[in-house]
This record gives sequence, structure tokens and C-alpha cells, in this order.
Amino acid sequence: MAAQPKIISRREWGAATSIPSGRSVAPSARRFYVVHYPVMSARDERQWCRDVEAMHRRQGWQAAPGYNFLIGQSGTIYEGCGRDVRGIHSPPHNTDGWGVCHLQPSTAAGAPLAPITDAMKVASRQLYEWLGSVAGRTLQQWWHGRDYATACPGPDLRAWVAAGMPAGAAPPPTPPTEEEIRAVASCVNSAGALHTFYEARDGSIWYTWQRKGESAWQGGKPGRGPAGLQPFAPAPK
Repeated sequence: MAAQPKIISRREWGAATSIPSGRSVAPSARRFYVVHYPVMSARDERQWCRDVEAMHRRQGWQAAPGYNFLIGQSGTIYEGCGRDVRGIHSPPHNTDGWGVCHLQPSTAAGAPLAPITDAMKVASRQLYEWLGSVAGRTLQQWWHGRDYATACPGPDLRAWVAAGMPAGAAPPPTPPTEEEIRAVASCVNSAGALHTFYEARDGSIWYTWQRKGESAWQGGKPGRGPAGLQPFAPAPK
């Protein structure tokens, strides 16, 4: 059995909430390791955990953070809602998958502001191997965008997972594909920010938004629908 890596507990990073009962999941039910990122600027990692917790509570989520674990650029692993808890991170895999948020800083539009570090990749790989041994199987390496039309977990982490989650140097950038986004525009008013994306392949426009005071992209009803991009309209020629 793989050794358990050091994990900073909820108490140690200062969680303000507790996890309600009735959300337990047996490790043997897990089959996926789902990679996420938070779409937030850089900050102290423990404060980052508290900010994600507060954001998820504002969205009405009972288990906050909704990720089972979070991993900082320093390579430190933080307990989210916990190993044996049903997460709130990607509805198809909240029960059969562990959601792991990798704290890579980004702009409000989701563009990475710093590369993922070797320390983060090493820690994530150790967490993956340990969780797989706890589950009794090799977990499928997954990312949030495989479930929904969402930019999460960003180009760097997506390329890393697609390459097999190597613990060494980051893989080279993925060459542009037919899904290449050519332009991004945003507008802001007192209610929040609206982001639109131009998708080059078929000239479609997608949108997402952020409410005032929140860093996460929204989609559907808070706490009930997946965050991410929604189709808006064909782009004018």
C-alpha cells in the first residue's frame, strides 16, 4: 500500500465550517481522480483554502470546500471536505471520484498567471498513488473539463493530466486544436462580470459570469448546476 503523504487538516488551515453527516463514501467506491483549479489570484495557501471554503458556502454548498483535497504550489496537500466525504466538484464524479483542486493562480478569465510547479506535481502524484491504494484500484486520471464544457482546470493542468500526470517537468504546451479560443472579452457592472469567448473552429461564442465578490465562474443555478461555459450565439462573420 502506498504511503499516505502529509495532509494539512481542516483544523490546521482554519476551516470555519464542519462537514454535515450523511455524506460518507467508502473508499472502495472511488474510481476517478478529478483535477480542478480555482480561477483565483495567488495568495497565502491556507488563506486560499479559507477563501475557497467561503466561496462554496456562498454558493449554498453543504460540504465546503467541495473539493476533497487542495494542493498548493508549494507541494503542500490540504484536506478539503475530506477523503471519505461525497464532494461537490463535478456531479458525475462527486461520489465515485476524488476532486482535487490544484491552487494554480490565474486571472478572473482563467488564464494561468504562474506555471504549475514540480512540487505540486510530485505532491499530486503521491496523493493519487495513495488514494488508489486506499480504493484498491488504479484510479482514472481525469479533469473537470472532460465532464462539462468548462475551462477548468486550465491549459497547463489539462496537458499534465493528458500526459499521464508525470511527477517531473511540465509537459510542453498543447498545440492549438480546433477548440482554440481566439479572443476573450469581459464587461463589468454593479452585479458582477460577464466573460465571452470566441471559439475559432465554428465561430461560436460562449459565456460565463461571476457575481460581485466571487471569484469562481458560474453556470446554471448556484449549488445546483455545473460552473463553466454556456453556448451564447454564432459569431458574426
